[in-house]
Amino acid sequence: MIKTTNIKKILRLRYTKPISKNIFIPSVTSCTTGNTSYNNSNNKKILQFNNLIELIKNTKNKRLYSTGPIIPPVLNIQNNNINNLNKNIVLHNKFVTKPIYDGDTKIDPYYISGLTQADGSFNCGISISKSKFTKTLGFKPIFDICLDIDSISVLIQIQKYFGCGRVSVVRSDNSVHFLVSNLQELKENIIPHFIKYPVFFNKLHAFELLVQIVNLMDVSQDLRTKNKPDILRLAISMNSSSRRTPEQMNTFYNVLGIPVDKIPSKIEDKIKTINSKITPAFLTGMIDGDGSFYVIFTNKLKIIPAMKQCYGKNCAPFEEYFKKYLGDIGQVTIQDNIRIWTQKMLNILINNVIPFMDSNTLHTKKKDHYQIWKKVCFTLKDEPKLSKNSLLYLVQLAYNMNKGGKRRKLTKDQYIQLIESTLK
Repeated sequence: MIKTTNIKKILRLRYTKPISKNIFIPSVTSCTTGNTSYNNSNNKKILQFNNLIELIKNTKNKRLYSTGPIIPPVLNIQNNNINNLNKNIVLHNKFVTKPIYDGDTKIDPYYISGLTQADGSFNCGISISKSKFTKTLGFKPIFDICLDIDSISVLIQIQKYFGCGRVSVVRSDNSVHFLVSNLQELKENIIPHFIKYPVFFNKLHAFELLVQIVNLMDVSQDLRTKNKPDILRLAISMNSSSRRTPEQMNTFYNVLGIPVDKIPSKIEDKIKTINSKITPAFLTGMIDGDGSFYVIFTNKLKIIPAMKQCYGKNCAPFEEYFKKYLGDIGQVTIQDNIRIWTQKMLNILINNVIPFMDSNTLHTKKKDHYQIWKKVCFTLKDEPKLSKNSLLYLVQLAYNMNKGGKRRKLTKDQYIQLIESTLK
């Protein structure tokens, strides 16, 4: 007899021993939605995954997270196939203390650093704990990479690469995070990676401060208490775009008994140059994070493929490498604190950008957009003056390729009507 119960609040999965090549049995304590069946004959729980992404998007809870590396057994990591989860997963109650992997991951370490440059962060949470008579400050250094939920498989690969951390899904904005906050994991897994494969500019500044925080916290409790003023100064100096107000920072120092007139200044970010090599894989990671392949459809029925890359306002030296690897400096604009590099010249896109991207693998959902965008480029190359049929073909192919075309002024049907009425 099989007893069915509702799955509980939080998804927690860890690796157990693989039963065959590329097949992993995750462990579980609880899950967010759906049903689980308990089989008395073999004392195992069986969870039906019809579609992992829809499961996550439709759940009423705001967060799902794993406490260890998670890979559903039918998830094809190399092909990023996240919609093919239609088999039973056998779930065991006991955790393993050490993840076991089968084979090497197919992700370049420089790519991870490039993705971190674009969509990662090094920061330190600050909290105030209150007791009956005292207040104390607590610190939590964190490494985080955030992507759209459709690219969850990339963070699973990165989690596998580091062998630590957790993958956290935030339903409220359909994002997914790879997070590492354990002090020893930061010290032994994360910091050595970014020393060997560095990030640059503001991310390097934040990383260097995180290293100091970890060192100051990785001591006895008495020394950690003594180090708190230094840790606080490092923590509030990590990111210039912090949401902490001056009043909040004054409160933190006040908890440590430091008056306003004795509060030290923030540590200035003085990193202005690139002192390590920028590899193609690093640039690919940046593109996968803050790059975009898109197609402009004008009201005059002109179709313009373009590529853009966003990066920090103080990161202009990256442009030398855009020119080196992508063939031209393109057009650079500045909005708020962001520089935006844009390339719309079709010959540069075909002769430089496409060969580079074909030689350097994208891992996020962006790789699908790139393939569509690439077809648009070659269609325009082969047919500079598009026929009505070719226009309609490109509209069907690419009009809704980025987030369903939600930022366009006309819907796809309206644009098709424009073509039909203009080219009768």
